[in-house]
Amino acid sequence: MTKDQQSVLKANAAFYEAFSLRDIQSMEKIWSAEDYIVVIHPGWPSLVGRRPVISSWKRIMEGGLSPAVTCVDSNANVLGNTAIVICTEVL
Repeated sequence: MTKDQQSVLKANAAFYEAFSLRDIQSMEKIWSAEDYIVVIHPGWPSLVGRRPVISSWKRIMEGGLSPAVTCVDSNANVLGNTAIVICTEVL
C-alpha cells in the first residue's frame, strides 16, 4: 500500500469516527474548505458547496439522525489528485 493510500484511508477512518461520535468540529476539519465540495446523503438531493454540506452534517448530527455506522474492508484507489474509497458500511 502506498503512502497516499494510507493517508486516504486514515482520512476515511477519521470521517467515520467523527460521524459515529457526532463530532461536528472534527467533521468540519475533514471536509475541504473549498466551495466545490458535494455530498449526497441517502434520500436527499445532492448538496453543493461548503456551507450546505457542513450545515447538512450539523442537522444530521444534532438532530439525532446519524445511525451507528462502521466502515470495514476499506480500499483506497488514488488516481492523481483524486482518491476513491470502497468499503462496506455496517449499520
